[in-house]
Amino acid sequence: MAANGKRSRPMECLMQHKTFEAWIFEEDELDEQDAKTLRQHLQECDQCYALKKTWPKVETLLLTAPPVMPAVGFVNRWQARLENQRKQRERRQTLTLLAISSGGAGVALALFSLALLLHFQLFPQNFLETIAQITEWALFLDVAGEIFIGLARTLPAAIPFPLWMGFFALTGAGGVLWLKSFRKLAQFQGLARWA
Repeated sequence: MAANGKRSRPMECLMQHKTFEAWIFEEDELDEQDAKTLRQHLQECDQCYALKKTWPKVETLLLTAPPVMPAVGFVNRWQARLENQRKQRERRQTLTLLAISSGGAGVALALFSLALLLHFQLFPQNFLETIAQITEWALFLDVAGEIFIGLARTLPAAIPFPLWMGFFALTGAGGVLWLKSFRKLAQFQGLARWA
């Protein structure tokens, strides 16, 4: 104690204060040497002495206090808030993905347009070649369409009815066999709910 009757707070107390506070809270678990050091410190430090004196009362109040019940509807409000946060997070992710996709598509379109512009401005003869290729593909598709339409008109009359029935029966049987195989595989792997 100091000369005026009050406990002083030496410099080492300031440096080791947290350790002494922890020891006060777990005094039952201290060994003899630490307990002796704590008792000596309590004679020198007002703050730790006050904490030591009031801690049992505070601990009793904490242990005997009635539990605080949440306000009516707390769980519903909390769940609604979580749902709103989840929706907002999903909305942000969707908008971010849309922005990234749109930006990427815009950049790709701009680069493609620039490439076309440079291609046709620098090499005017390539423009004519490109138009010629497009015309060739259009003619090819026109001829292929006419051949397909011609086959569709003449083939049914050229092939006898029993052969058509056999073709459709084999196709149907193959489809059924494929579905059964897929169903068995799905059951085996536990993938299908309907299997």
